[in-house]
Amino acid sequence: MIRERRNAILDLMHTRIIHSPEALRELLARSGYEATPATIARDIKELGIVKAHLRDDDGKTFSKYVLPGDATRHRSQLHRVVADLVDAASDAENIVIVKTPPGSANMVAAEFDRADWPEVAGTLAGDDTIMMVCRTKADAMKALQRLKEMRAVKGRRA
Repeated sequence: MIRERRNAILDLMHTRIIHSPEALRELLARSGYEATPATIARDIKELGIVKAHLRDDDGKTFSKYVLPGDATRHRSQLHRVVADLVDAASDAENIVIVKTPPGSANMVAAEFDRADWPEVAGTLAGDDTIMMVCRTKADAMKALQRLKEMRAVKGRRA
C-alpha cells in the first residue's frame, strides 16, 4: 500500500501544482488513498520532495512542492531559481555574496549545493543572503561569472 500511495504521489507531482501537504492529502483522497498528515509528511520526506519558493510572471512569490531530479534537471532548476530569485551578487576575496528576496536564501543555497560546482566549497544561507564559500579568489570570480551567464546578475558589484 505504501508503494502504491507513493507512486500516486509521484504521479500527482508530475501532473499538478501542489502548494501544501494538505492539498496533497486531498488529492490523494480523491484518488482513493486515505492518509494522515503524519503519513503525508513521512512520504514527502522519503520521496525527497522539497518546497520551492518561486515567482510568477507578475513577480509575486509563491511556494510549491517539487521533486528532486537528476543532475540535468537540477541544472535547469538552478537556472530557473537563479533567474527568478537572485537579485544581486558580489565577490569578497574567496566568497560570493548572493542576495535573494526575503525567505528565499535557503532554497537557492540548496540548489547551489545540488549543482555541486567544483569551485564552491559550500554555502551558508540566512533569510535573504547566501555566503558562497569558494576555494580560491579565482574560484569566486568563476562562480560569479556563472551567475552572470545565467543572466541573474547584471554587474560585478551589486
